[in-house]
Amino acid sequence: PNSMEYVLHALVSCLTGTLVYHAAVRGITINGVRSRTEGDMDVRGLLGMRDDVRKGFHHVRVTLIVDSAADVDTLTECALFSPVYDIVSRSLPVEFRLEKNK
Repeated sequence: PNSMEYVLHALVSCLTGTLVYHAAVRGITINGVRSRTEGDMDVRGLLGMRDDVRKGFHHVRVTLIVDSAADVDTLTECALFSPVYDIVSRSLPVEFRLEKNK
């Protein structure tokens, strides 16, 4: 997988884990979770071919298919405590520095 796929894997993994942890704390039984992720990206931005095109995903879709008696709203609330979801959906300033090996 390339680095962009790792971002999707981290996102769905965190959403799934957070859902299960929060459901357990609330006494909600989760029998199973399946997931689907998709990301839309225009590689012209990544390759520097267009300055007006974002370098990464411009839209991401995550679907969790949950086997549980709990309602969708409650399960969604549990999943959205995910810290990776928070980072990705809100973005944040990232300080980047490159140093040369001496």
